[in-house]
Amino acid sequence: MSSSWTNITSWSSDGFGHQLMAMLGCQAVALSQNRTRYIPSMHTRMEHDPPNATLLLGFLSSFPAGREAPAPMADMEKPRFPDCVQTRGMRVCDHCFGRSFGTLGCSVAQPMPQRTHATLLHRMHASLRSAFPGRSCPARDETETLCVHWRQKAGWESRNWIKNRVFPKSTLTTMIRAVQRNMTNSNTTSVVVYTNADASDSQLPLPHVRSADENPLSILFDFTFCCDGIVLSNSALSAVIGFATGVPRSRIGGHTSQCLPLNRNLALPKDRTFSV
Repeated sequence: MSSSWTNITSWSSDGFGHQLMAMLGCQAVALSQNRTRYIPSMHTRMEHDPPNATLLLGFLSSFPAGREAPAPMADMEKPRFPDCVQTRGMRVCDHCFGRSFGTLGCSVAQPMPQRTHATLLHRMHASLRSAFPGRSCPARDETETLCVHWRQKAGWESRNWIKNRVFPKSTLTTMIRAVQRNMTNSNTTSVVVYTNADASDSQLPLPHVRSADENPLSILFDFTFCCDGIVLSNSALSAVIGFATGVPRSRIGGHTSQCLPLNRNLALPKDRTFSV
């Protein structure tokens, strides 16, 4: 029987959400399978042309992969298909979700042992804190905040399949009200909508405020640490939000069939004996 190790990494030119979701999925494979290790890659390209692409690519390239992980590998680019290719002794993957992944997302969430989830959760939280040193959640009174991620457009919004991933306002309203019922006081809950910069939220038929934040990394920080309830879209960024958030499972609504498992209310050990 061969005693060799399998080295895997993730690299994609897709958007920030897809690249981060894929990296978490591939790291989960490495943590869960014997004699498999994740090798970081330099992330160098990003779809949708975000104005802070350099910051986002830096976050992805510096994301921790364990204490013994080498420096990120350069020049690991690949085309979108096939999902994985073998090059330079490395399995380079656009994602590690296998056949469950398609144009409408994942049919089932990636199986993930609890310790693997907790380790990746710790890495995510540590990375976000490092990206925003000293940042804290806005001070507020007893009013709770329900954060809504409403993906309305993407690079291929003219395609029929992407239109099916965008919730109409009536569907989104139903999803928001379902989560509101699980808040401490639905009448005093503040609804904050995060959506595309060039999309309107004015026709959403319930009281809300629109976040002016258009930085996906900053938005991820808010959803992870600052929200009391969340509503997810069918998007890769929402998949990462649902995975990383500290919101109780009963207050996570919207599109909950994501590629990554939703928050399990995992308590990280006080000794922090995780391989960051």
